[in-house]
Amino acid sequence: MQLRRGVALLDAVLALALLGAWWALGLGVLRAQTLAQRLLAQRTEALWAATDLAARLQIHAGGSGLPTLPSAGGSAADCLAGTCTSAQLALAELMGWRTELDAVLPGAQARLRLLSPGVWRLDLDWGEALWPQYASGAFAAHLHHVFTP
Repeated sequence: MQLRRGVALLDAVLALALLGAWWALGLGVLRAQTLAQRLLAQRTEALWAATDLAARLQIHAGGSGLPTLPSAGGSAADCLAGTCTSAQLALAELMGWRTELDAVLPGAQARLRLLSPGVWRLDLDWGEALWPQYASGAFAAHLHHVFTP
């Protein structure tokens, strides 16, 4: 009789151990899928930002005389309040773009370079600022977008 109780107890412990293993495995898969979906959403936002910047550069005659890309938290002239030069208007456009980028990808680093007349390259880096617990860079994401406005 005691042998049966011991076997039943061992069966219960094994069943709980297997259930715990399956739960842990499922939790790991769920976490990986969530992270993948989050990265995909951020890549979509980054691609939107690059497309939006290309459209803004196109508005300003190909962006030939645009100032450098402003850093986060910068300021520009208020062109709605009065008249602005084309360079001031372009800077205001870039500041608006930068503000929108910071809203969807906080901490993103953006670099804009003129490769040749009318050909631009935008480099966006994000990830570590969003996930400081992964400071090793394993989850840093990059977007390199070359376009002609």
